[in-house]
Amino acid sequence: YSTENRTEIIDVLSRHPWDQIGLSCHFYKISSSSHRLNLVSKRDEKLFSLSRPEAEKIIREYYSTLMDGVEHIPANVVCHIDGVLRYHPDITTMQIPWDVVLPLFETIKKRGMAIEVNTSGIAIRGEVFPCSALLEKATSMDIPFIAGSDAHSPNQVGGYFEELIKL
Repeated sequence: YSTENRTEIIDVLSRHPWDQIGLSCHFYKISSSSHRLNLVSKRDEKLFSLSRPEAEKIIREYYSTLMDGVEHIPANVVCHIDGVLRYHPDITTMQIPWDVVLPLFETIKKRGMAIEVNTSGIAIRGEVFPCSALLEKATSMDIPFIAGSDAHSPNQVGGYFEELIKL
């Protein structure tokens, strides 16, 4: 999702019947260049050069962009809710910006949406996406979950789903 493409996205979505619509944000436009940072890729070299303050700013803006999408896009599920900068070297020590995340969760609940529990995190960091702190908060707010494996090929469909039973 991108706020600058909101109208086009809504238009495309309105032209077809959909069983499910997943909302995610993968790219961030760096204001000082034409480059769009791929927030969920380990192949974007610019991601690794971000300073900690730059990364923290992008994280906050990522959640604000998701909020905009939740408010405007007729989605059923929010995907990659903590996928932002998943490969940044400092990501494990950064704090969750609860002042932005809690209103997002409240809006997700109010809109009747679910949060994706993505098993691809098991291979990447040893636990599903989102992290346990976000899962616990969403659970305490009675936000439903939908399982996803982020399959990029047929043999990855349902990957690690047996681990979900342990949650």
